[in-house]
Amino acid sequence: MTRIIKYLVNPVLISGLVITAVFFCMIFSQLEILFDVGIFVFISSLVVFGILFLFFGRIELCIIVFLPVVLNLIFLSGIIEIAGLKPTFNNKLILLFIFGLSIIYSVSITYSMIYEYKYGTKIFSYNRTSIIISGAIIVLCTGALMIAVNPVLWQVAVLSATGIILSILFTNILPPVAFKSLIGKRGKYRQFPVTLFGFIYAFFCYSYFFLGGFCCISLGITIIRIIPSQKFRSMVLHILIYFVCRSTMYIMFLAKKRIINREYINFSRPAIYICNHQSLIDIPLSLMFTPKMIVLTTDWVQNNVITGIIARMADFYPISFGLAQLEKKLAKKIKDGYSIFVFPEGTRSRDCKLKRFHKGGFYLAEKFKLDIAPIVIHGTGHYVSKGHLLGRRSTITIKFLERIAPENKLFGENYSERTKEIAKYFRNESEKIMPYYHLAKYHKDRLVKNYIYKGTVLEWKLKKKLRNENNFEAINSLIPHKGIITDIGCGYGFICYMLWFVSNDRKITGIDNDEEKIQIAENCPAKNQNIEFICSNLNNLNLKSSDVFILNDILLNLPETDKKFILSKCISNLNPEGKLIIRNGNDNYIPKKIEFSKNFIRNGETGKGGKGEKFTYSLHQMLNQIALTHGLTLETICVSEYSSNEIYILKK
Repeated sequence: MTRIIKYLVNPVLISGLVITAVFFCMIFSQLEILFDVGIFVFISSLVVFGILFLFFGRIELCIIVFLPVVLNLIFLSGIIEIAGLKPTFNNKLILLFIFGLSIIYSVSITYSMIYEYKYGTKIFSYNRTSIIISGAIIVLCTGALMIAVNPVLWQVAVLSATGIILSILFTNILPPVAFKSLIGKRGKYRQFPVTLFGFIYAFFCYSYFFLGGFCCISLGITIIRIIPSQKFRSMVLHILIYFVCRSTMYIMFLAKKRIINREYINFSRPAIYICNHQSLIDIPLSLMFTPKMIVLTTDWVQNNVITGIIARMADFYPISFGLAQLEKKLAKKIKDGYSIFVFPEGTRSRDCKLKRFHKGGFYLAEKFKLDIAPIVIHGTGHYVSKGHLLGRRSTITIKFLERIAPENKLFGENYSERTKEIAKYFRNESEKIMPYYHLAKYHKDRLVKNYIYKGTVLEWKLKKKLRNENNFEAINSLIPHKGIITDIGCGYGFICYMLWFVSNDRKITGIDNDEEKIQIAENCPAKNQNIEFICSNLNNLNLKSSDVFILNDILLNLPETDKKFILSKCISNLNPEGKLIIRNGNDNYIPKKIEFSKNFIRNGETGKGGKGEKFTYSLHQMLNQIALTHGLTLETICVSEYSSNEIYILKK
């Protein structure tokens, strides 16, 4: 009930402020300099947009709310101009009336979609029906004035009815389509909701790449074609492609580049370069180091409008040609000093994990007696994952490995054996770069995007938590990358999702007694079968065996008996070699930044225990006793300079 009241209050409050603002703008527009209807609409729009941004906190939602309103005003203003009506005070009143009604409808529709996205509760159809009924009643009432003989009343009736009909039409089509495009694709949640910044960034990067590709095509069929030497002509085209790909990769500033083992970079001799495949940017990535490279591509690349033309002009051959035909075509290129770039997996990996290697590239290395030069990449699939086009903040690691000469028999005698052994070697080297991606700070952007468009306050809480708790790095570092984790007092699921982003091998259960928080956590885009949320109170706490239990700030105000009950229940369900991680305050550590607030709490002026009740702030003594009783070890870690929080670790 409280949630429904909040839902009803917000649209009404916003709409009231908007209508008040528009009314004042209308009064001010009576001045001679602001008498024009267009200026009145413009000033009102600026004021309204500011109010919407104040409440929604995201410019994307403001645009969604504002889009049908602006479109409606444009249509009405056009009708007034075409009909030759004067910008009278009556017309401005009609515009105010329609403007306010459109805002109410649009805000209500947008809030219903945010509510559904936040809680998963379907209310959009009810809102749409109520808006249609409301609009129909108002149209009938205002339309009744058309029977009046007075031309002023007839004009008011026609403009009002037209404006309301357009308002209903626009608000029931534009906001739902726009919002669903931000959060979903083909009826499913996007992995990362679209933001205005992300869209502009992607548009700029793709525009730059395709413009560069168009220039390569234009020069390739005009100026470059007049060069008499085929060899020199091909080299010029490859240099152009090299500069386009290299510059494109470096204007993608959201993707930080890490290059490991630069000493192994050697393009002076032809070789077969093999690389794992995670993203559509892997091809321009492979071409950013040298112009003397031939890439074996899929038919998808060959059939693309721009990349297909470039691929054919640069002699990038599709793997569908077959090995026999590829041998003939590649022999001349290798003789001219070109290396061959192969993705042995054949296709992109959706989960960034290595797939089975095909033998084609290794066969070509044996056939032409070329070195095999492995390149391990990671992070491109995080930047632009398979099935998506928009990039996000990530780090791309490019690790060059030492060349494997044909006479090197450590990886097998023939191409079939070398395929298996080099694949194992590739996986081992790939695992060595993974610790960087197991840091919580790397997944901060992904976690934030998991909660955007769910309310300004919730997004602010998450960012504050991440800032004050160093992206939950302390808790993440204490938990193994594979295991069963139970977070008691998970709240909105911030820590649960962060732990899963860091390692997909973790199975996580979040438990909290707040049904609203659990519902929000359940309805996040990243939710999958490895993450479970349960609403339960202490009396009905049913725990499963886990490798790690996390008690995050839930013991602070509980009576001593309840604390011991929860702790004993966790310990009894803890797997061998398991951990019980408790995050709580400690009297022994008092940062200056919170000394006043702590003293205030201890004086009994606040806290769930009520005024005057003793506030128990430290668990250290109790945990020592429990550790001795159950034969556990106790470790204490200080985690923040902004709070008195410490982490206690009980180990079996």
